[in-house]
Amino acid sequence: MSVIEMPCSQKVKSALYLTFCNAIAFSEEYIGLYRNEVFRIMHDILHFVGIIKDKLQRVVHIAKNVCMMINLKAARQKAGLKQKDLADQLNLSPKTISNYEAGTRDPDLNTLIKLAHILNVTIDYLVGLEQKTLVEQIQERVGDLQREELIDFLNEYIEVIAKLK
Repeated sequence: MSVIEMPCSQKVKSALYLTFCNAIAFSEEYIGLYRNEVFRIMHDILHFVGIIKDKLQRVVHIAKNVCMMINLKAARQKAGLKQKDLADQLNLSPKTISNYEAGTRDPDLNTLIKLAHILNVTIDYLVGLEQKTLVEQIQERVGDLQREELIDFLNEYIEVIAKLK
């Protein structure tokens, strides 16, 4: 029976089997003598890889929530708001804000946008993609400019604002 005619799971097994044979540089005939043992080892390897994948996904999820927790709480505190104050502005319960900060619950996109607006930070900052607030980023970039460059920058900014009105 060719690989194409085999049921899907058998196709996968055969492909893995040939890959395994090639990977360990033995001929298919030699490995064929130990086919069942090879399949058992491949099954164990795939099972182990699945466990590692699941654990890595959990670690990534936890890391994302930890960043969210740290940045949301820091932004709220910097804005001088208590959990209840922020919850009132979002029409949510203080417990929901507490859950966001603890990483046990994720805000939906609309709430995330509102949080960023209320706290005067970017969404990237809230979700941990950026570790500095927008104001801190601007201060850092402006701090590196010479006086003349800063004047040019501000004049360009004023021109852009004037065109908007």
